[in-house]
Amino acid sequence: MGQVLKVEADDPAAEEDITRWAKRAGHEVLQLEVREHNSEKTYDGDRIMSKILYVQTSGLDTPERLYAPFILGMTARAMDAEASIFFMIKGITAMKKGEAEKIKIGSFPSLKEVIDQALASGVKMYICEQSTQLLGIARGEFIPEAKIAGAGTLNDLALDADSTISF
Repeated sequence: MGQVLKVEADDPAAEEDITRWAKRAGHEVLQLEVREHNSEKTYDGDRIMSKILYVQTSGLDTPERLYAPFILGMTARAMDAEASIFFMIKGITAMKKGEAEKIKIGSFPSLKEVIDQALASGVKMYICEQSTQLLGIARGEFIPEAKIAGAGTLNDLALDADSTISF
């Protein structure tokens, strides 16, 4: 019989990171207790779907690069593929509350409208915990629909993805 490791963390990214690490490493999570953190879990049963990961590193300073992962993510969902967007470095700035409403390019709808459509279609969104620290942006400043996640989650999403695209 193996050993038991007990982990206590106040990082909201820890739950997903630990679960993904355990699965990837062939370990079993015996118990997971979450306090003061509302975690959403989605399962697709036994059905195997194609997975696409979009990594958004561009931020508010390059608004023309912000639309692509949302539009591609919605297209992937329409094609019955799982789509996730991981925002890191300056990409996290687009997910701050109130910022997407300020961006509208040409005849496209506002970035906020596109984000809302992507969320409604089932695109999953993650904000890099380390990037929030790097840029000094508090966790509470982001839209609540996007999960704060760590490096373990990004690596696991990339390893599981059939394709990874960066912007």
